Amino acid sequence: MEELGAAVGERLEQSAPSQWRWRGRRVKLLDGTTASMPDTVANQAAYPQSGEQKLGLGFPVAQLVGLISLATGAVLGVAMGSIKGKGSGEQA
Repeated sequence: MEELGAAVGERLEQSAPSQWRWRGRRVKLLDGTTASMPDTVANQAAYPQSGEQKLGLGFPVAQLVGLISLATGAVLGVAMGSIKGKGSGEQA
């Protein structure tokens, strides 16, 4: 699904009229968010909670980031991963 989505997004980007581009350039936006998930054993294994939280008091959290075409709004790529602690937040 990830490869298919990227291929469709790239095709849309390639077919966009040149006047949709900013100064003739293909501009891409990067945006990210987090998603809280149910506190299951499988989710905790894949997306462990912060070491600063006491066990059983938090939910697994995934970080998501997307690369988006300014001209078309198409998603050109996505990535998902777990929060790794200090230095892995949005500001870092």
